[in-house]
Amino acid sequence: MFRHRLSALIAFVIASPVFAQPLNYLGDMLPAGQQQVSTELALSDRYAGGNYIEDATVAAIDDLDRGITSARTKGYSVKTDITYLMGISSDLNVGFKYGYEYQKSNGGVDGDAGDGIEGNWVNEGGTDISLLANMRISEIAIFENQLQLPVCSADSSVCKNRVAAADGQSGGAAQGLLAYKAGVAANWLTEMDTRWMGRAYASAAMSEEVDGKKVSSPISMGASMGTTFPLAMHHQMVGTLSMDYMLEYSAYSPQVQRKVAYSEQSRVSFKLEYLWDVMSQMQLRPFVDVAITQQPSQTFVMDGQRRRLEYTGGTQVTLGAQFSAAF
Repeated sequence: MFRHRLSALIAFVIASPVFAQPLNYLGDMLPAGQQQVSTELALSDRYAGGNYIEDATVAAIDDLDRGITSARTKGYSVKTDITYLMGISSDLNVGFKYGYEYQKSNGGVDGDAGDGIEGNWVNEGGTDISLLANMRISEIAIFENQLQLPVCSADSSVCKNRVAAADGQSGGAAQGLLAYKAGVAANWLTEMDTRWMGRAYASAAMSEEVDGKKVSSPISMGASMGTTFPLAMHHQMVGTLSMDYMLEYSAYSPQVQRKVAYSEQSRVSFKLEYLWDVMSQMQLRPFVDVAITQQPSQTFVMDGQRRRLEYTGGTQVTLGAQFSAAF
């Protein structure tokens, strides 16, 4: 009798889900009727060095004396957001995402060469609202959709899309752009019971006029791959390697305070998350994200002269935590 009960208990533990949260991994979906709310707080710090070129004309490209001076860009941000998802069915989840961000940036150039293109600028406020829709396309994969709506205004004190300037005018955290992001995410178990997950995405946005200045966002694409590391009942680690690439585009620059041509940019990062099921329907996920970035160069015309800010590889470190509850 005792052996029978012990065997039944062991079978129940093995069969029961170790992690109660329905959205643990990339590619997970909520079942019909279930809802989940998650909130995330993240602190990020970045730095990149480079050069400021006073004469960036094609004719002077071989001239070693064309006003090359060391330059740098750095900054930090604090961002929090809330995400709500509801399972219409096991094959369709819908929801929204909204956030609030404070971001301070600094651009510097050695000597007197950077007059007018260095200083500090701040973006703060609510972000644009994004509508979410995830659709299952196979047993292991889903199709993700995110539509960013430019609902903020330049006059709002809570959610503004005003552009920032290095001369002291603070801007909003909202882009003021209609943007669409789509991708495919999946997770699967191998024959060795190792769980892998991956995602590939692409995004694009419409250019708009904000404060009479062109704002835009580059066409972006990227991919990520991750795996899990079980630690104990209701505890595990998730490691994810991501690569992102953004095409060149033109838009207003708060540092230069005029329209510039941004070059291509890229980012490679590794994110380590600790998943802890605090209660049956509540989960805490502290994380650290370490990235190597290639900041875009900025080419522009000032005082009738073609100039450029060129950056080498930089770094970005993000610390944060996410708390989620399903009901």
